[in-house]
Parts: sequence; structure tokens; C-alpha cells
Amino acid sequence: MDMLNKRKAEEKTTHNRKQELMEKQFSNTRFELTSKIKFLNAKINTLEDYKVTKPSLHEKLRERNELMAEKDIEVARKLEDIEKKHNIDTEKLKNEMHTRLFELAGTFQIELSSNVAIPVHRLMRESILVKNELIQIANEYMLVKEKNRRKEHNFSLYEEEIKNGRADKFRYVIIAKIRRVLLNALREMHKEMSRRQDLYTLTSISYEDSLKLREDAKILADACATRLSKFEVLLHREQVKLGLAKYSRRKLKAVIRKLIDTLYDVKYVAACALKITGTGEDILEMGDTQLMSHLLDILSRPKLLMSATKVTSTKSVLRADHIYKIGDLEFEPKHINIDPQKLIKEKEPSELSTLKTLKNLGIDLFAESDDYVVADQMEYATKVTEDFEEEASNESTTSTQSFEEIPEMELKLMSENGSMSPEDETFEDVETGGE
Repeated sequence: MDMLNKRKAEEKTTHNRKQELMEKQFSNTRFELTSKIKFLNAKINTLEDYKVTKPSLHEKLRERNELMAEKDIEVARKLEDIEKKHNIDTEKLKNEMHTRLFELAGTFQIELSSNVAIPVHRLMRESILVKNELIQIANEYMLVKEKNRRKEHNFSLYEEEIKNGRADKFRYVIIAKIRRVLLNALREMHKEMSRRQDLYTLTSISYEDSLKLREDAKILADACATRLSKFEVLLHREQVKLGLAKYSRRKLKAVIRKLIDTLYDVKYVAACALKITGTGEDILEMGDTQLMSHLLDILSRPKLLMSATKVTSTKSVLRADHIYKIGDLEFEPKHINIDPQKLIKEKEPSELSTLKTLKNLGIDLFAESDDYVVADQMEYATKVTEDFEEEASNESTTSTQSFEEIPEMELKLMSENGSMSPEDETFEDVETGGE
């Protein structure tokens, strides 16, 4: 029974707490809803009041707008009146100033004629006229100067365009010549291939003819390999010459630097000798040459002691007799032994080859002497220059400056097309100092 009573008491307590909580929530909700109802009632009252006062408010707004429009019109009219009055007053002041100026000018003329001599008066009038003419001349000079400046600018532009046009013309002529040679070679090659196609078809070729063609192709391959070996040897030779030239140049620079240092030392010693006050009798009795030799001897003693302990460099110097060794080119060229009987049967190379094209252009890459590159390039440059001078003989004398650039343009174009041999590039490097 005690447990039952205790449980009833706890349930009653819990029920009372829930009832209190629900009453509290109800009161809060009732308060919130009451507040919202009051707020909405206030809005409704405000809207009702606005609905009642709306016509009067619109009427007031219309009246205010009309009043503002009338004021704007009145302000604009007043501004217009002020502008008119300002213009009238300005014109009036101008007229008054002109009238006063004319009166002062008349008074000045009267006073001037009565107090200044007639020659001086005439001189003043002439000075005024001269000043006006000078101002006019200065204005005309500025206009003419501006026109001349524009003409000079246009002339420089036209001169540059003419120069570029001439350079383009020479370049197009060179390209046309090379294209003409290549087209002729292509036509001949096309004819040859057509003839071969007619002669050597798959049905008519015999075993002996195929062996002959194979032998001819092998001979051509051997000839190309031989020429490649020759080019490799010539390339290595030119590299050795270039190395010797660089070594000689460095050696010459060292000698020049040594002489310059010696001259600076002599200058310093001479300056110090001139500042010496107490000297011996032997120095006083010396001549200029003996004194200079004596000073240089004193100056060179420390250098002789330093050179006595100098260690000889172990760096080897390239010599011309060692022109080629296997492995110097980072690969081993193939040396081919060809039967002399096969060389007799050797045919001409393809007409589309670079060597054939250069030969048609007048450049021989297989000259006998070592200086064949120099002779061929000079002869070819002279020939091209003479041809272009004959073509441009009817032009102005200003075009003569462009003839000196024709060989260089020709050689540059040949090098871009892959027609220049390695010896040509090596020769140009040696001429420019190898730098």
C-alpha cells in the first residue's frame, strides 16, 4: 500500500507539473497572438486612415508639383533675363572701351604730332608696319617649317620603302634564278625518269639489266661515301686551321697586353724619376736612351725572378701536320676501297642533287687546291655583282649601295637552302676571327 500511495503521489506531482507547463505555454502563446493582433489592427487602422486621406494627399502633391513647375519657369526666365542683361552690359562696356581707346588714340596722335618730330613719327609708323610684317612672316615661317617637317618625315618613310623594295627585288631575282635552275633540273629529271620508266618496266626488265642497275647504284653509293669521307677530312682540316687561328689570336693579345703593361710601367717609372731630387753622378751623366734602359732593367728584375719559377703549360698546341685522326669527329668515318674498274663505269650523279644545282649556279665544290672555297666564292660574288649591275644600270645612283649586299644575300640564301658546304662556313668563321 505504501508503494502504491507513493506512486500515486509521484504521478500526481508529475501531472501538476505538466499542467503548470502547459498553462505557461498557453499564456505565452496567448500573449504573442494578442500582440500580433494588435499590430495588425494598427496596420489596418493606418491603411484605413490613408484610404481616407489619400485624395487630399494626392491633391497636395499635385499642387506642390505645379508650384515647383511655376518656380522652375520663373527661375529660367530670370536666368534668361540675367544672361541678356549680361550680354547687353558686356557690349556696352566694349563700346565704351573702344570709344575711350579711340579718344586716347586721337589724343595721343595730337600730342605726338605736336611734341614729336615728323621723321621720328614716320619712323615709329614704319616700325609698327615692320613689326606687323615680321609677325606675319614668323607665322608663315612656322607653317612652312611644319610642312617641311612633314615632308622630311614622309621622305624618310618613302626612302625606307624604296630601300626595302630594292632589297626585295634583288632577293626575288635571286630566288627566281635558283627556281629557274631547279625547274630546269626537275624537267630534265622528269624526262629522264619518264625515259627510264618506258625502258625499264617490270615486264621488260631482265635479270642482267637488274644486276647492271644494282651495280650502278652500288657505284653511286660508293662515290657518295667517298665524297662524304673527303668532306669529313676537309671539315677536320678547317677546324684545325680555325683552332690555330684562335691560338695565334690569343697569343697576339697576350703580347699586346704585355707591351701595354710595359708602357704603363715605363710611364710610371719616368714620372717617379722626374720627382727625384737627389741623384748620383752616374745618372746625371746618362743620356735619354741609357736612362730608359737603366730604368727598364730595374723594372724587369722582379719579372725575371718570377719567370724563373714559372711552370711550363702542359696544354698541347694544334699543328697543321696532324690534320686528321680517327675519333676526332666523335664518329669513325667509313673508308671505302673502290675498284678502279668500277670508277670507269661510274655515271653522273642525279641532276636534282645539291652538287649538280651548285654546279649550274657556278660553284665547284671539288676544286684541286685547299683554297678552292675562297676562289669560288670571290669569283661567284664578282659574277653575280656584275650581272646585277647590268640589270640595274637604268636605275638611280642610290641603288649602287645595294650591289655590295648581293653576294651576301646570295650566300645566305644558299646556306638556308642547304647548298653551302661545310668548308664555306668554316672559311667565314676564320675570316671573322672565329668568334
